[in-house]
Amino acid sequence: MANNATSRAAFINSSIEVARKYNFDGLDLGWEFPNTKEDMSSLSLLFEEWYNAIEYESLSGQPRLLLAAGVYFAPSFFLSDVYREYPTDAICKYVDFLNVMCFDYHGKWNTSVTAEHALLYDKSTNISTSYGISSWIEAGVPAEKLVMGLPLYGRTWQLLDPEVHGIGAPAVGVGPGEDGFMPYIDIIDFNSANAAPEVYDEETVSTYSYSGTNWIGYDGVKSIREKVKFANDQGLAGYFIWSLGYDNNWNLSTEEYKVHSYNRNGLCAVGFMDDPYPVRSAFSVLNQDPAEADKLLKIQRELDETKIILHKTIDSVLARGEKLDSLVEKSSDLSAASQLREVFKSSKCYVHILRNVFDYYVVINAEASEELVKSLTRGRMQELFDCS
Repeated sequence: MANNATSRAAFINSSIEVARKYNFDGLDLGWEFPNTKEDMSSLSLLFEEWYNAIEYESLSGQPRLLLAAGVYFAPSFFLSDVYREYPTDAICKYVDFLNVMCFDYHGKWNTSVTAEHALLYDKSTNISTSYGISSWIEAGVPAEKLVMGLPLYGRTWQLLDPEVHGIGAPAVGVGPGEDGFMPYIDIIDFNSANAAPEVYDEETVSTYSYSGTNWIGYDGVKSIREKVKFANDQGLAGYFIWSLGYDNNWNLSTEEYKVHSYNRNGLCAVGFMDDPYPVRSAFSVLNQDPAEADKLLKIQRELDETKIILHKTIDSVLARGEKLDSLVEKSSDLSAASQLREVFKSSKCYVHILRNVFDYYVVINAEASEELVKSLTRGRMQELFDCS
């Protein structure tokens, strides 16, 4: 797309159209990652043309859409066989802010030793968040355009020797989780079930736990707290979270809010959603006063509970419908069978639409979420699906 002028124009026009249709504030490019120097040149053209189109579109009287991009932790791919650099001049001129992916420095692609995949500092290498952020600033991108990524998940390893379990301990493969990936909520469950010690490493500002030959590197409450302080001290635009649904009872999200509320340096917090259970919306960690934040967190928890009930009810309805559909197949009354199948088809479509409307409504229209909680009570939802 980016390497062709015609496809760039089509992409730009359609992205603006979608943003306006759903009342978005802006657009965020997720290109992971431009692979060649030619790709980087095309990215520069894309930013310029996109910005110009956004500026022109705003002449209609609507607020200009914001333009953001998710980028590598550093402005250059110095670890790659193909060295290339981001077009920082174009970024400074045309992009409102960058979401810097300060995670996945280590993982299943290197299982010889344990490692922290999102460590803040590393004295022995340049593979760290502090190096990445400082290198973006040194490359000319203002700190106030940088949004630092915080992962709410860990990477796991299998230890060679359970008695040797520090950072950099010999390992023989990935540990628990899917391909060595474990959401924070699952890490907490694992630690509890296995009585795994949790260790905060002050030198790297990271956390790990271990049990037997299982080893998990991640961010806990203390390392998250220190990272948000770092973002504040560096004068960054803020931080983003990947992803909110991985948190455990809002422990990390709440800690992040407490820190940047205390420092009051205008940090902006953005939450991204990846998994659908449970709903996680960004408004809970926005820069609100403490009383308002507590209120929003309470609303969010109620939304989470309602969302889980909604999904379970929908799944039950669909399961009953599939069973009905199977019975219809065996019916000798073809006319009745056809009618029943159409009814189920419509109902199935309806509940999926309802599921998606609920998912996105709480994100797009956070201010009305309290009314949504009041209207979608347990009894009302159950009554609706009993009728279905």
